[in-house]
Amino acid sequence: MPDGLSDRSRADLNDPDLRHLYELISLLPDPAPEEGPSYSWWEAFGEAGNRQWSGTYYSGKLVDWPLTQTLTEEDVRDLAEYCLMFFADLSEEQMELLDQLETPGAEIFGVGRVWAADMVATAWRLYVPRQALRDGSPVFDRYRRFLGRD
Repeated sequence: MPDGLSDRSRADLNDPDLRHLYELISLLPDPAPEEGPSYSWWEAFGEAGNRQWSGTYYSGKLVDWPLTQTLTEEDVRDLAEYCLMFFADLSEEQMELLDQLETPGAEIFGVGRVWAADMVATAWRLYVPRQALRDGSPVFDRYRRFLGRD
């Protein structure tokens, strides 16, 4: 984690939490097809949400955008924020769709709840230190002094 967070700080792709976040995302259906069961899953997930975002909005922020560029620390913070927005407050219908994920142990009831809880916990671990070090954060200077980085 760099001393301060800027748009130019490249993300450490060996960060175990970032790698785990990508592992969790990789368990979601591939959004690439414009039709078929994978596309239908994303659209159903979007329609079932508390905020009624489209399936393409979800998949764009989770899959398309983060996999098409070199991530910066700011991008990691943003990706974690999207994961928190998308999965911290799921509807029962969305949870049922997550229960359909084809993962080891999927026959066990509640795999979607385990997946969602892991996603939120992992995203939170990525988000908090990056938000705390974000330039312009009200506590940024005090936090840096506390860590002895001034």
